[in-house]
Amino acid sequence: MAEHPRLRPGRGPAPRAELLLLTLLAGVILPTLSSTRHTGPSGLALAAAPAAPSPSTVAAAAVAAHTATHRADVVAAACAPNCTLCPDGACQDCASGYILNIFDEAGPCVTECPPAYPSLYVENGSAICWPEMIRGCVMLRQGARLPYECIECQPGRYLSNGNCPVCPEGCTACSSATSCTACAAGRLHHLGQQCVSSCPDGYHASGSVCRACSASCKTCAGAASCSSCPSGKILHSGSCLSGCPTGTYLSGGSCVSCSANCAACTGANSCTSCQGGWFRHGGACVRTCPARTFPDPGQGACLSCGAHCDECRSATNCQACQPNYFLSAGACRSTCPTGSYPDTGSRSCAACPATCSACQSASVCSACKPGSFLEGGSCGGSCPAGKYANAQSHTCTGCPAGCATCTSATSCGSCAGGYFLSGSACVTACPAGTFKDPANGTCTGCRTGCATCSGATSCDSCSTGYFLHGASCGTACPGGTFGDVADNACAACGTDCASCTGRDSCTACAAGRLLHQGACVGACPPGTFANGPGTVCHACPSGCSTCQSDTVCSACKPGSYLEGTSCQETCPPGKFANRHDGTCTACMAECATCPDALSCGSCSAGAFLTGARCEASCPEGTFGDVASNLGECAECAADCHTCTGPEPADCQATWCEMEDTCEAERNRALAIGLGVGLSLLFLLLLIALVVFVLLRRRRKKKTAPENVDMSNFDNVIAGL
Repeated sequence: MAEHPRLRPGRGPAPRAELLLLTLLAGVILPTLSSTRHTGPSGLALAAAPAAPSPSTVAAAAVAAHTATHRADVVAAACAPNCTLCPDGACQDCASGYILNIFDEAGPCVTECPPAYPSLYVENGSAICWPEMIRGCVMLRQGARLPYECIECQPGRYLSNGNCPVCPEGCTACSSATSCTACAAGRLHHLGQQCVSSCPDGYHASGSVCRACSASCKTCAGAASCSSCPSGKILHSGSCLSGCPTGTYLSGGSCVSCSANCAACTGANSCTSCQGGWFRHGGACVRTCPARTFPDPGQGACLSCGAHCDECRSATNCQACQPNYFLSAGACRSTCPTGSYPDTGSRSCAACPATCSACQSASVCSACKPGSFLEGGSCGGSCPAGKYANAQSHTCTGCPAGCATCTSATSCGSCAGGYFLSGSACVTACPAGTFKDPANGTCTGCRTGCATCSGATSCDSCSTGYFLHGASCGTACPGGTFGDVADNACAACGTDCASCTGRDSCTACAAGRLLHQGACVGACPPGTFANGPGTVCHACPSGCSTCQSDTVCSACKPGSYLEGTSCQETCPPGKFANRHDGTCTACMAECATCPDALSCGSCSAGAFLTGARCEASCPEGTFGDVASNLGECAECAADCHTCTGPEPADCQATWCEMEDTCEAERNRALAIGLGVGLSLLFLLLLIALVVFVLLRRRRKKKTAPENVDMSNFDNVIAGL
């Protein structure tokens, strides 16, 4: 609270308002100290709960204090306006509708209290303006900020900066605005600081105090009795659990007990296990399992019997089946397994007869066991005529067509009329190599070499490698015939053939004929020769077009040439291939090789090739080049008439020496040399003159700045 300007200390004598306050304190509060509190030297005590002083008492005390302190003269005078009681001039009571204001010089009786003294203190119908700082104070002491400040407050208030504000609602005692120390009736002390009408979540009322619930509780009725749980926890029997215990299930956030005889469940009608002697069925626990189920002690449940089972002892031990199903090995089947048949009376699969592997009834077999064979619904050890015991199907199976008896589908033992036994089959036509033998009803084999036959001694055709001649088949045909592989028969050889291997393949000829390439001819054709009369025409040697024997050629084929009695592709040295008569013809004399009769290609030793001929010596201006081994004539050096080699030093005589014209040749050469020398000298002089003129012109140009007419220079040059 701000200081009132009239109550500031240290400004000379206290004003009248301060004196009146001290008078009030001295006259009203001090008389009560002897009955309420002992005071020390530093404080003034107020009654803890005094009765409010009457206006007359307050006024009298104020006047007395004022008189004693300042020794002021009090002059009896009339009361102030609206004052009804003012002994000694100090107003003690005001008229109706006015408030006694003893601390303000504005007037003792006012219609409303001034800001400095806002509190309205009322007792016995009288109203007094009272400082707010004094309200609720029970002990004052002289202070630094105000002449007096409160150091102890009435119950229900707390001391704050010399003031006594009211404690928060519900507090009967407090140490601050947020710290209650005692609570009003009906209120609960929470955390030693608040007074609440009910304890918050996590706390419960214990007497007049809120105490913490168990750590797992959201709310509780006692320290160990939860009434609600935090999210993720379940309330059960006053505790908050992570999950419901066995024998309960979660419902509405709480654990509810399972139904009777249920040991564990997930809902009211969802048992997951039962108590001993009870079995789970359809979410409930039953003592006796219903129809088509059986009690399984291991799982503690009623389990379904097998498919289509009416009564059972276990999942694999059915005792009775539903209609249209039959009991077999503890299971119900729509069809019975092999070896049994459905007995409609007992709804079970009954065993077939001993020899049956499958049956339709006790008297009708449909399949037999090994060693027995099905015939007419019965299983026997043998089969009737016309049938055989089929070891694969265990049935009596009919023999193939034409068989009178058989041992399998492909093995006949005897045949019916009109059929013949061929191997293990009965046929109406015997296969090749056999014939119908009516004596024993079989197909009997023909003689060796016969492909077909009509009897034991009558072949109709022959096998490969055999040839028919008459009614017999042999590997060789008689003379004048040959084995025709096309029809395996002996056929006549061609005309003039004494023997043959085919119609056009003679191997020997009649007298006077010669054998050539499988034919008989009167004379051997070109390229062949006959080695004596009545023999074979043999081919001439390679390259021969005609010959007299295998070593004597008389003419050659194109590309070969006759040399002596043989034909060669190349002729020997000294001869050339004569294309006109096909022979190797001798070259000209002295020729080592030649391409024809008129030209030499190389010469014999001692001869030299000149042009296309071989000469004993080389012509003038050439020499015989024996170093090249070609026998050719090579050119001498220039102007050389006779030489032994190509170098000038090899020259033995020049042309001018041979013609006696060497002096004239020398003079002519000297004249030519002199002319050439003079011409060169004149050219050098001309060049020197031109250089001299140019240098002189340049020197004159340097001494004379004016332009020089170059036309004279051109004239000089032109005259040179």
